[in-house]
Amino acid sequence: LPDDQQNTTEHRPTEETAVQPISLDLDEDGWQPLSEYNPEPKTQPPSEITFPDGSQSPLKFWYEMLKEVVLWLMENGDLSEGECPIPRGPHSKMSLVNIEPVNSDGKRFPNPKPVGSLYFDAHGNLRTIITRTKFLIQYVGKDPAQFKVRLS
Repeated sequence: LPDDQQNTTEHRPTEETAVQPISLDLDEDGWQPLSEYNPEPKTQPPSEITFPDGSQSPLKFWYEMLKEVVLWLMENGDLSEGECPIPRGPHSKMSLVNIEPVNSDGKRFPNPKPVGSLYFDAHGNLRTIITRTKFLIQYVGKDPAQFKVRLS
């Protein structure tokens, strides 16, 4: 670029613009409420999830967070075939959980996973899975803050 079009002002981070480390609200054992969990892209999944009754499930892949929540909700009477289909989000016409691996419009889930007598759509990146897991918990009348993930 010609000299008159180059920006020669060097931008250096100031105290106001410097990237601040994310403050994690972890308890002494490394647990964080799901309601506050907002990991960076490409973060590894949490090692475990704990439920409001104190039970825990190990996690290896991101979609397992949603799977374990669906299973726990079913086992505790908060989710059944009668509630299906459950949408992916508040304004979505696509299904997250259903009795068959299909959306309301009849199209097949992109990544169907069975859990008990239901299917859930495991398609999505980590943010999508977390958002949909929180939505499902709220959809059935539970508080995502009562579900915790262990970061290790």
